[in-house]
Amino acid sequence: TLSNLGFGNTSKGSFRYMEWRAQRFSTDLTLPGSSHGSWIMSATHKTTLEPRIRSGQIPDTKVHDDTIDLSVVIVIWNSREYIEECLDGVYANAGNHDIEVLVIDNASTDGGADLILRCYPDARLTVNDRNRGCSVAFNQGLQASKGRYIQILCPDTIVQPATFDAMIAFLDAHPCTGAVGPRLTYPDGRPQPSCRTFPTITTLVWEFLGLSRLFPRHPVFGRWRMGDFD
Repeated sequence: TLSNLGFGNTSKGSFRYMEWRAQRFSTDLTLPGSSHGSWIMSATHKTTLEPRIRSGQIPDTKVHDDTIDLSVVIVIWNSREYIEECLDGVYANAGNHDIEVLVIDNASTDGGADLILRCYPDARLTVNDRNRGCSVAFNQGLQASKGRYIQILCPDTIVQPATFDAMIAFLDAHPCTGAVGPRLTYPDGRPQPSCRTFPTITTLVWEFLGLSRLFPRHPVFGRWRMGDFD
């Protein structure tokens, strides 16, 4: 089981997805998490990070660095109102882990990139010359990441205490695991669905016809959405 994996309170109630790779070239598999764990804050950050980059591409380093436990990749587009709380949560909950933070700005116009440069100088920032889309931007960050594990994070997510500790410990203890996903919650504490089965032609038909929404807990129609998952 994935007990004690907590990841809380995404703002505005929007769906968010988090993916971890246990090995850089492993097959990703997202697993559901469960309840929150306890954590004691550490005020130290030991990682020395590279200067920010303002080109449209982060250099493809492809250098694995075992001294970095976690690479956090965040894509922003006019996300200034969220990014401070997101980054504060990431750094505050790093614990004793060495982390690097890579922020990809998709040509925002709200001053978010300047805020990051001013307030978070350790973050590795790239500013794209145009909005390249979420997937391309995340891939930019993944290509440049150096950590043992990689977290894809949306900017309106608030990291809860012990999240990184629990997830890294789980992956260290289960080296054959390709990825792990935590429990997500809305600001009011309600669980936020964040898991799906692999789609098939049949499940896509149920989704297209709306049957998966009409019968979310049905063992057949609700299979892709995992409506019967506890």
